[in-house]
Amino acid sequence: MRQGALERVTCRCGHRFAWRLAPTVVPCGRVHLLPDGPLLLRLWGYTCPGCRPVARVKLGLARGGFVGVVVPLAAAVAVAAAAVAVLMIVLPVILFGPCALVYEPVRRGRRLEANPPARLAGSGGMLVRACLRSAHEG
Repeated sequence: MRQGALERVTCRCGHRFAWRLAPTVVPCGRVHLLPDGPLLLRLWGYTCPGCRPVARVKLGLARGGFVGVVVPLAAAVAVAAAAVAVLMIVLPVILFGPCALVYEPVRRGRRLEANPPARLAGSGGMLVRACLRSAHEG
């Protein structure tokens, strides 16, 4: 269907018909974006009914390129997100863990309830959990 074309059209002679059901007069050689949905899904594309064989080849190449680019890109983003999550968990443990271990005997000797460095060492896991929770809710 042409961009901007109506689903139901009226011919000069007065006959009304559905544009998408009209027979192909000149075969198309193009790949078209899907009309609705998110851009990534629209890029999957389609060909016209009665299109030229070259259009189907172009569609296959476009979809192969789509899979060859988008899938590895999505995998790279997922790996990067996992690496950031691991860093958010491990970095506070590395920075504050030794302090917490040194402070623990002092805390017990003074009969204090809290070990602030230990709380800071565990803050990365709490932060990742909060990020995941907010991403899941939003």
